[in-house]
Amino acid sequence: MIWNYITEFYDDLFQYHYEKQKKFGSDPEVFPISMISFCQGTNFLILLIAIYFMTDLNTLVGKKFLPYSIFALYIIFIAMNFYRYSIKNGTEKIIKRNKTIDKKMKWYSNIYLLISIWFPLFLIYYFNEIY
Repeated sequence: MIWNYITEFYDDLFQYHYEKQKKFGSDPEVFPISMISFCQGTNFLILLIAIYFMTDLNTLVGKKFLPYSIFALYIIFIAMNFYRYSIKNGTEKIIKRNKTIDKKMKWYSNIYLLISIWFPLFLIYYFNEIY
């Protein structure tokens, strides 16, 4: 049930950025896939940060681990999204559903991007300075 809402949100997000990039005449799939993958990677990083600081993992592994983990997460999520949208023809399915994306999606997209970028940084600050 919740998985359907999450999938629909990512499909709407993909369609919004796809239609926006289509105006520029370049390959419109690249930016939505990379942006969604970056946001998903940082969202997973939130979980990783919480586990890192709340367990004894921070004594076993140095703090250099956290910045490098985003690159690995980004590569994993970009491969998954490339498979979903390009290889599995997810782009055609999203475009064929004929759903109009309203202006609320622009706001949702910007808020989602800002939260995805700033919340992991806030958590690192919180666990280093306050916790």
